[in-house]
Amino acid sequence: MGLRDAFKSLRRDGAEEAEHWDTGAPDAAGSDDQLPDSTWFQPRTDGFYAGRPTDGDGAHRSLRFTVNGQVAEGIELIDPAAAWSVLSEPSGETGRGDYTAVGSFCVQRRFERPTVYTVLEVSEAAFVARCTATDVGTTRQYSFSFVPATAG
Repeated sequence: MGLRDAFKSLRRDGAEEAEHWDTGAPDAAGSDDQLPDSTWFQPRTDGFYAGRPTDGDGAHRSLRFTVNGQVAEGIELIDPAAAWSVLSEPSGETGRGDYTAVGSFCVQRRFERPTVYTVLEVSEAAFVARCTATDVGTTRQYSFSFVPATAG
């Protein structure tokens, strides 16, 4: 018995449920050309990304990506040398998480709720991401620009 059959058995009239589930199912997924490329987000790992809100008001964020699929996040790290040292060493000041080439990833500090990043635009040395703080439910866009590791 599948999950769909289990839901049917919970309803009084299985025919009504079947109509609900079958309506538009093939068209809902879309065609393959409408799906985004699953490897379009390839961040650089030889430095970090300094981000500021696109509306100009709020905390700065820094992200460092590693070759093994890890990401570290620091807040209010403006000085490149300080940002590089804090993001390179695991500590309570940094959030950690995993990223994939799809362009959506979560970063979480110990004992806190995760922050969700969704990459909206990518260029050679920068990207724009929507940052959602799940603890307070706020969302804002950040513009991240690449800072090489030798900058500090």
